[in-house]
Amino acid sequence: MGDSGDERSDSSAKSLDFEDLTDWIVEQVVDAHTSDDVKFIYRPRKYIAEGSFGKVSRVISIHRERFALKEVNHPKMTLPEVKIMTQLHHENIVRIAYYFNRKMDGKRYRTYIFMEFMPQTLHAAIIEKANTKARFNEVPFSAIVYQILRGLAYMHHRSIVHRDIKPSNVLLDMKKLSVKLCDFGSAQNINEPAGRVTYVCSRWYRAPELLLRNKDYECKVDLWSVGCVLGEMLLLRPLFAGSDSVDQLASIRDLIGAPTNDELKAMKPSCPYNLFPEPTRRHVRQAFEGSHPDAVLDLLDFLLQYDPSKRPSAWVALADPMFDVIRTNDICVAHPHLFNFTDEELEYDRAINEKLTVR
Repeated sequence: MGDSGDERSDSSAKSLDFEDLTDWIVEQVVDAHTSDDVKFIYRPRKYIAEGSFGKVSRVISIHRERFALKEVNHPKMTLPEVKIMTQLHHENIVRIAYYFNRKMDGKRYRTYIFMEFMPQTLHAAIIEKANTKARFNEVPFSAIVYQILRGLAYMHHRSIVHRDIKPSNVLLDMKKLSVKLCDFGSAQNINEPAGRVTYVCSRWYRAPELLLRNKDYECKVDLWSVGCVLGEMLLLRPLFAGSDSVDQLASIRDLIGAPTNDELKAMKPSCPYNLFPEPTRRHVRQAFEGSHPDAVLDLLDFLLQYDPSKRPSAWVALADPMFDVIRTNDICVAHPHLFNFTDEELEYDRAINEKLTVR
């Protein structure tokens, strides 16, 4: 997890006494990599955020490593989020290091998750840009969206859908041009019917098939959310900001037009065809015409398709011309992590591998 503050705003680790453990916390935790029980010594450093999920703070270990500590209250001994996170090992997914459970009053538990620390969220970066009336530069803009998609491609290959992609769940280190997805509290294996609910994903980033309460959805719900995030990075404000599900659908309709009967059927077969009596589809790029590069608007249009089957997979989207700006030798030398594809990744769809190479 990350925060929006300058790293220098926190007191330097040099001011801590690493020999005197009086004010340090000692816990027996599970090493997420080995599953071994180990002793972990840490000290809270800075509060980051709090919400319905629990709270997040920055901590430092006795070995001078910084972590984000997420505390989650829940009714089960094993938190599904931990199970998901221990399955995911990728450049663009935040790494879980340790965790432990504590029994609370009644039948409640609290799980403590120690994750790698990232300096900032995309949400904070967007707010900074909006406050200074500045736009994202082309290279970081493309690199951020690219890495979101790459992380999702890895998850989707394992049939895991995130279900809550939004700017606050995208972590950034702008100095390194590094991006990592976080918050897997809503994530689920799409092949497991249990928990297949539609009231997931923050409303402004929720795919229309979820708004229509279709439980038979696929990983493409995440691609709609990426489109919403991309649009927000362009506008520096949410693309669709409905006050409820009905208003959210109306907001989507106002921008990209009403869905056709075929698109309604694709989103939810049982949906009444008179829900939108006058279908008027139009390209989303019409709302941005002339203010942004064509390749960016083309990808935005590609992602914001009512019919989930017409949205690209995350891996196919990586080959989009929008990302040609980062497929250069200079970017590859400066940021090799953008192109360190694993053998597994290169098996996702061999037909497009050539389009992913540096030019």
